[in-house]
Amino acid sequence: MKTNVKLEMLELFNSYMFPEAGLEELRMCCDCINALTALDDITDAQNGEDAQQSTNTFLAAILEKPSTVTSIYQMASQLRETITRKAPADCMRRFVEQCEKYCAAVVKEAELRDRGLTLDKESFTNFWREFSATQLVAGLVQCAHDIDLPDDVFDNDVFRLVYWAGVDMLCLSNDLYSYNREQAKGVTGNKMITVVIKERGYTLQQAADFIGEEHQRLVAQMADTSATMPSFGAKVDGDVQKYIRAMERCVAGNIIWSLETPRYFGVRSAPLQRDKIVELWDVEGLSGGIET
Repeated sequence: MKTNVKLEMLELFNSYMFPEAGLEELRMCCDCINALTALDDITDAQNGEDAQQSTNTFLAAILEKPSTVTSIYQMASQLRETITRKAPADCMRRFVEQCEKYCAAVVKEAELRDRGLTLDKESFTNFWREFSATQLVAGLVQCAHDIDLPDDVFDNDVFRLVYWAGVDMLCLSNDLYSYNREQAKGVTGNKMITVVIKERGYTLQQAADFIGEEHQRLVAQMADTSATMPSFGAKVDGDVQKYIRAMERCVAGNIIWSLETPRYFGVRSAPLQRDKIVELWDVEGLSGGIET
């Protein structure tokens, strides 16, 4: 399967997500997002067995293990080289660990898709945080802004509330904006919209409204919890605040890019932004609309 990342305007995505990154740091982010987008598009069309093979190849390159040299392996090898040049040791360790979790979740997603299964909301939320790759994006925030937060920050309960608010907002907005594209491809099983439709009996519009309400709740959670952050020492405190501001820009940047580029809504997004109504793309004779 081929994926045309050029048409996705991913360089603009990275500029919106990491607006204060330097040139080399932005290139690193572009390489990572390009690779993850390509892997996502490839595995979206694969069954569990094939997705396992694709992610094994990707992970072998990230872990510097020998494997058959395929385009996926070459792509992941170049990504590791790029990130290694810029990432502090702890940041690189977390990136590798998160890659392992992400690849395992991608395979599970393909298996669930094969079996036509949809998880309950609680199970899905934990799973969603892994297969969506948003934690890998959150890791890029550190690398792109020369932030090296120690483990005791990431293990802190208050910081984790802020961290999960940022990660979940990225997940929610992607879930909503990508629904149109993915329902047209017939791969909506592993989406929060589908989960709440099945679990709570929501209509599609009610599910979309739920996503918006959850997003508003998380905005408040991030703002309120940030104000109660404990001190980790002057230097680390400055990096923590820098990280939070950068995560806020990621959340906003993802929304702007999603609405301004053709990946999710085609080349004519102006009516969407004006009328706030999504006309669903045709799939097997189905059509409809969602107000955003």
